[in-house]
Amino acid sequence: MGVIVGIAICKEEAKEDEKEQQKKEYANRRLSRDRFNRRLYMEDGVWLCEVEEAPSCNSRGDTPEEALRYSREYVQKYLDGYED
Repeated sequence: MGVIVGIAICKEEAKEDEKEQQKKEYANRRLSRDRFNRRLYMEDGVWLCEVEEAPSCNSRGDTPEEALRYSREYVQKYLDGYED
């Protein structure tokens, strides 16, 4: 019986380690997303956000906040694509 309990404890520890690893990966992905250099400016009445390292993540919006939010979403999708 002690062996079965020991196996159950090991499985539980493995699950906790896996959860901890997932948290670290998510945190690293989030940090990576925010490390991109962005240039935010207005042109022809529209706010533009350019991402130097990933031009496909450039965005536009009616407000600077909207352009930045879209850019962050695009960068996240960009990074997720590289992880698959």
